[in-house]
Amino acid sequence: MLQELLKQAQLSQGADTSAPAATTTEEEVEETVDETGVDAADVDLVLQSAPQGTSRAKAIKALKEKGNAVDAVMALTGVN
Repeated sequence: MLQELLKQAQLSQGADTSAPAATTTEEEVEETVDETGVDAADVDLVLQSAPQGTSRAKAIKALKEKGNAVDAVMALTGVN
């Protein structure tokens, strides 16, 4: 669905959509993070509550730095 929307946007701007765009998102570049010591349920909770587009790696890093899901979500949303 997202690809269809992007294609429609490109068509409305007159862009060539015959070849897919070669873009790299931050998530694709981001390294794998060790989940040792982090509860999978906490990671899922943070991902559900954090801003859309937050990667699993960022959620894990925030949990390790902050120690709990509430503080991790607050850090990821910019609330200190």
